[in-house]
Amino acid sequence: MLVFHKMKKILIIFFIFIPFLFFIYSQNVYQLYCTLGGGEYISNSSGEYCIVDGVAFNALDYYNNLVPSRYSFCSHFGLSLIFKTIQVGNYTFNISYCEYPNGTVVSPYYLFSQLAYN
Repeated sequence: MLVFHKMKKILIIFFIFIPFLFFIYSQNVYQLYCTLGGGEYISNSSGEYCIVDGVAFNALDYYNNLVPSRYSFCSHFGLSLIFKTIQVGNYTFNISYCEYPNGTVVSPYYLFSQLAYN
């Protein structure tokens, strides 16, 4: 009886967890980021693009916030796009953030995760 009960729990977890993982990993992250940022995502034989206010950007560039700030994911929510430079050993990283009018900064990927999976 105890073995059957444990097996039943495992099967229930399996049948709940697997569809959840399928949903998460079947989504195109660039497409979600683009559409949640107010753009239109297009994929064709020449590449993946995010079109914001009639201007086309490479979807990867849009995802990495390498677009003019007025077209950025942050600006869609009325926030400013800022970059902070971080030095780690011999490596330099430019990290993008969304800045609220009160000066609070948050990662655009944090905003994205809150929108995409809630």
